[in-house]
Amino acid sequence: MTTRTQGATFSRLTLAIAAMAIIALSFALTARPVLAADTKVDINQQLPINSDGFTEDADCGDITSGVVWHFILNNYAPDDAQLFVTFADAGSMGPISETPHPSTTHHFYVSTPDDDQLTDAYVMLPSAPGDAKLVLSHVCHTGEEQSVAESASEAESVPASVPASEEASGEQSVEAGTGTPEESTPDGALFGNGASPLPTIAFSLILLASLGGLAYANVKSVRS
Repeated sequence: MTTRTQGATFSRLTLAIAAMAIIALSFALTARPVLAADTKVDINQQLPINSDGFTEDADCGDITSGVVWHFILNNYAPDDAQLFVTFADAGSMGPISETPHPSTTHHFYVSTPDDDQLTDAYVMLPSAPGDAKLVLSHVCHTGEEQSVAESASEAESVPASVPASEEASGEQSVEAGTGTPEESTPDGALFGNGASPLPTIAFSLILLASLGGLAYANVKSVRS
C-alpha cells in the first residue's frame, strides 16, 4: 500500500469517527432536556384571589406575622416540588420548598405583610406530574396582623368621636346657660322692677297727712 493510499484511508476513518461523534453528541443534547426539564403545573383555581375575601383558617404553619397563604399539592408522590407565586403588592416569590406535614399531600406556606391579591401560582415538578393538582387551601391572618388592623381602625375612629363629644358638651352648656335668667328672681321685683322706693314713701306720707287733716277737721266740726 502506497503512502497516498494510506493517507486517504486514514482521512476516511477520521471523517467517519468525527461523524459518529457529532451524531452521538446531537442525540445527547436532544435527549438531555427531555430527561431534566421540569413540568409546570398551574394552580387549579381562577385568579386573581383576594385574601380578605377567601376562606379563613387558623392554620398558619410556623409563620407568626402577616397574612399566611396555605397551598396544597395533591396527587404527587415525590418530595421535589417547588412553588412559585406572584402577588399584586408583595411581588414574585420562589422557589418555595414544601413544609413537612403529617398528611400525604404537599403543603406550602407563604406570607405577605398585609392583605394582598394572588395573581399567579404554579409548581415546577422534576418528576412525572401525573394528576398533580395545586390549590390554595385557605388564608390565615396572624395575631400580629390582626392587632395592627385593629389599631388602625381605632386610630381612624378617634378623630370622629372627639368632635362629636365636644359638640354635644357645648350644646348642653349653651342650653343650661340660656335657661338660668328665666328661673332667677330680679333684684328689684319688690319695688317695681328695680325703680327707686322714695316716690312711693313720699306719696304714702302725703296720703297719711291728708287723711289726718281730714279726720281733725271732722272732729272739730262735730264739737262745734
